[in-house]
Amino acid sequence: MLDTKWKNLKDANPSASDLRQSYVYHHYHQADKVALVYPGYFNKQDGFYFDDAGALSSRECAVLFLPPAEDIDQWQKDISDAIGR
Repeated sequence: MLDTKWKNLKDANPSASDLRQSYVYHHYHQADKVALVYPGYFNKQDGFYFDDAGALSSRECAVLFLPPAEDIDQWQKDISDAIGR
């Protein structure tokens, strides 16, 4: 599940509310993988795992930064490439 955020971050760290949203996506939609996608040029791609007890689990949440592209097809390919890694 992807959640595209149309806001620029001053640093490469998402807000607590954005991270809480991804936690809800895991539980409500029973998604194994969730990614927050932000426009930007940060060279950061994080993934972390959690379960209700705070231990590592198979669920993943990633934070992706992708530069905006004028060609929507190219931008969609960039997203696909980023989540396929």
